[in-house]
Amino acid sequence: MEKPTIVLGADVYHAPPDSDRASFAAVVGSMDRWLGAYYSTVAAQQASGTGSSAGSSTGSSTGSS
Repeated sequence: MEKPTIVLGADVYHAPPDSDRASFAAVVGSMDRWLGAYYSTVAAQQASGTGSSAGSSTGSSTGSS
């Protein structure tokens, strides 16, 4: 890239309203000028009927896929 550039992606999954399954959110972003290294994070939120604990995991990767 000739100019400083960041590529971001995000997605959210919501379980159906009457489900006891968790909802998830994820974000990924490029970390280098060649758009070949990325950082990502994912978070889960439990359904409101089962408590409100949330967990997350983070990671990074390089290369293309």
